[in-house]
Amino acid sequence: MRLIKPDKHYYASYLEAIKEDEDYSPNTERIFSSEIDYFDKCHDYDLGINLPPTWVPATQLWAIENDTLIGEVGIRQQLSDFLIGYGGHVGYEVRYSYRGKGYGTTLLALTLDYIKNRFPYIKKVLITCNDDNAASYRVMEKNGAVMGEKVWSDAKGDRTLIRKYWINLSSHVIETSRLILKETTMKDFDDLYAILSDHEIMKYYPHIYDQKGVKRWINWCIESYNQYGFGLWAVIDKESGKHIGDCGLSMQLIDGEHLPEIGYHFNKTYWHKGYASEAARAVKKYIFANYHFPALYTYTNALNTPSIKVATNNGMVFLKKYKVKDGQMTSVYVLTRQDFDRHNNEKINT
Repeated sequence: MRLIKPDKHYYASYLEAIKEDEDYSPNTERIFSSEIDYFDKCHDYDLGINLPPTWVPATQLWAIENDTLIGEVGIRQQLSDFLIGYGGHVGYEVRYSYRGKGYGTTLLALTLDYIKNRFPYIKKVLITCNDDNAASYRVMEKNGAVMGEKVWSDAKGDRTLIRKYWINLSSHVIETSRLILKETTMKDFDDLYAILSDHEIMKYYPHIYDQKGVKRWINWCIESYNQYGFGLWAVIDKESGKHIGDCGLSMQLIDGEHLPEIGYHFNKTYWHKGYASEAARAVKKYIFANYHFPALYTYTNALNTPSIKVATNNGMVFLKKYKVKDGQMTSVYVLTRQDFDRHNNEKINT
């Protein structure tokens, strides 16, 4: 079995698969389609052209064996808020007469290999299914998927319990010239405790963290990975192999709004060496590539000049200030996707 872009040579087999599914499993949720302009849409959506509102670029693939269409795959190249809760990166369907024969497991394995080669920026794949769809989640689990959480969805009009599965394609989420960013675990406790319990490092926080607080911090990171696929990641210095801080994206309440915020905390031994800016820039690029956020933010105490410098080094501009409960002023910085794309296009064209 092989994956190909939709090809008119196999269109008759494709229509047979649609008819077969309609005859034998009419109530099955499917991605098989018989739209007249199917091939044009596949071409455009793959390139992110003429997308319907709120849609993200997506790649459609056919699974072919011996000139017969066995199944179909849809790969969403980014995650929107909707896709984080329902749909994920991948939707796939095996032709009715080929179900229960192991094709689903092979189809997903081929899809994951395709993502690694075509979309190397996707390091963690989200796939969802209904909670009662045992056949689907067994296919995922055979391909190394780990269930993150269960969520209720009204996407199809009925309240449905959804399982969210994540598949790590790499142990490293992000890699730069000097740094590796990976998911934080309890193995990072000692290194994080050294940072979060330090009065100088946490000067602009309401308090330092004790051991219980650091454990809660790590669990919060893990919960964020399971819910969104992102969070604060452990930052590793390539040269020494040491954990030197954390940096990543988390959903934060900023002046009454839940917004995606790039945050960072570094061991003071590694200050003034550009590590925070290097990590924050990498996070920015990764998130804009993987997620369909219109803007990214950083917020910090208005007196925290080093943190503000990292934000501005990351292309962010001042948005506003607001007062928090303790009377301190918080500064908010923002980078829109539009400005990010424009800056990248300018770099390419110069």
